[in-house]
Amino acid sequence: MGTVINLKQAKRKLAKIKKEKQASENRAKHGQTKAVKTSVKKFNKRTQETVDAHKLNDPGKKDKS
Repeated sequence: MGTVINLKQAKRKLAKIKKEKQASENRAKHGQTKAVKTSVKKFNKRTQETVDAHKLNDPGKKDKS
């Protein structure tokens, strides 16, 4: 006689494998290249620095003058 398996568990396992395969394909299809990621990171950093440079004094702090 063969090995007894739980069909419910086998179906779940198969579904999980299919989902992982689909997720992998989507990551490859829609993923960003390293150059794009670094470009976006630099842009965000420059933008944040510009915003920080133009901020007014923190209203919570009191002037020492």
